[in-house]
Amino acid sequence: MRGFALRLTACGAKSFVYEGRIHGRVRRITIGPYPALNVAVARHAALRLKAAVAEGRDPAQEKVAERNVVTFGDLAEVYIEEYAKAHKRTWRGDKRMIVGYFAKWHGRPIREITTDEVFRIHQRLGKENGRYAANRAVALCVRCST
Repeated sequence: MRGFALRLTACGAKSFVYEGRIHGRVRRITIGPYPALNVAVARHAALRLKAAVAEGRDPAQEKVAERNVVTFGDLAEVYIEEYAKAHKRTWRGDKRMIVGYFAKWHGRPIREITTDEVFRIHQRLGKENGRYAANRAVALCVRCST
């Protein structure tokens, strides 16, 4: 298969790569390490990459975009450090609320959190802690994600 290769580094590490022209530029995309992937699996992955290039997509750019995804925890930390500490005396309460109510969202990409999930957590907090606390928590969630 054209563009499919096994790369050997100076240290002796082996990895499968796909190299081809994407939008006129030569790109090398690492598929995975040699002992962990066998040739058949790596070749199948290279075929998928080749198909993506044929569709006009840039798999290398998509891979970079996946690494740079913004999580809820990242935005919450920015909110606490750059806004809440400077403008609110109750920033510690906001931090406690984020850690307590939204802990399971900490590592999730912000675009994967749905309105339905926010609604369900609002309902649960309303039953457990009261409507006021539920409304404050959702308002905090919205402030963190913007």
